[in-house]
Amino acid sequence: MPKKSDSGGKGPDPSTNHPFPIAVPSGTKHPPPSRVPKWIRSHPGSASHSPANTGGTAQNAVGPKPTKAGDPVQRATTQMLPGRLQPLDPGILQQEIRFLRTSVEEQVVTLGWNIGEPPGHVTLNHSSVQPVHARMTYREGEWWIETLTHLDPVAVNHAVLMVSAPLRRLIDGDRIRIGEVEFQFYFP
Repeated sequence: MPKKSDSGGKGPDPSTNHPFPIAVPSGTKHPPPSRVPKWIRSHPGSASHSPANTGGTAQNAVGPKPTKAGDPVQRATTQMLPGRLQPLDPGILQQEIRFLRTSVEEQVVTLGWNIGEPPGHVTLNHSSVQPVHARMTYREGEWWIETLTHLDPVAVNHAVLMVSAPLRRLIDGDRIRIGEVEFQFYFP
């Protein structure tokens, strides 16, 4: 006898776009392909819902062509950009900052206490940091930094960067101060 679900004995509505595979008890027929969500039908590893197991034909199959032995596996990966910011005072900030690679050629990252969306913004939770305090740009294999506030400009190796100053290229070992938060820049 099938178990009752927490939804009052009714199973999930098959007409909704449910994010999980449809469970088929053993000894019963597989649901017709039209009742199986498209992402399951097109998933190459979904053998239980393949056209052969659902009564369909190979001409009706949806999804990528099967791979041959020796073909490279295509997977989505997260790539990191070279360079990182290591906080120097763990009493203020404890985690190092790493940067994600995106599809754009020139990566731009703002730093400040505003809550922003990564990877384009890093939130620094400290009262001395302005809402949008600094901007780091990665282009052609190098990191550059600039100040975005007049109140407490960014300092690199104790040299203050004013708002109108040109971008400063960062090199391995540079010390960066944003408000009262100090970092050591490591590259790569």
